Amino acid sequence: MKINVQEELKRFKDLTTKKNTVAAGNLSPVLTYLMEQFTELKKADQQIREGIQQLVDEVKNLAGKEQHGPVAKRNHVLFSIYDQVDSLLKVAMVNQDQSQIETYRQLLEYLTTLFTMELNWVPIDAVGKKYNPYEYEGFATTVQHCQERHPQKLEIIRELRKGFSCREQIVRKPLVEFYE
Repeated sequence: MKINVQEELKRFKDLTTKKNTVAAGNLSPVLTYLMEQFTELKKADQQIREGIQQLVDEVKNLAGKEQHGPVAKRNHVLFSIYDQVDSLLKVAMVNQDQSQIETYRQLLEYLTTLFTMELNWVPIDAVGKKYNPYEYEGFATTVQHCQERHPQKLEIIRELRKGFSCREQIVRKPLVEFYE
């Protein structure tokens, strides 16, 4: 069944905007513009999905290939991907975009699971522990909001970059902020 847009528009009242009144019969250009915008949003959403799928495929390929090249190069690439997704998650949180937050959070969980299952990398939880320069990269802070929580001296209050260990050896130190 085909809908006659002009006939359907006759049923609506005139649209009043801040600047002027648009007659219901003249809404066709507005609807066309809105449909174009909606189509562009769908394209952008599809591009985000394709980009994430490409990242996932790249991680799978790198994680499954020990002979890909030097291990340090592979680790650098994997950590770069992880950090990029983590940065995108932080940007989405600032923008309060719930769909992107959920997408990037799921992707980080997937990457962490992949690291654990394929490479035996275990995430290092640092917040609340005592700072040790052999285990963590970090910097000291004496910020006022920290004093309200009463952290202990050298207590790690924030993790800026995730660290990983493999069989009790550190693959990458977490970057942390500790209270002094």
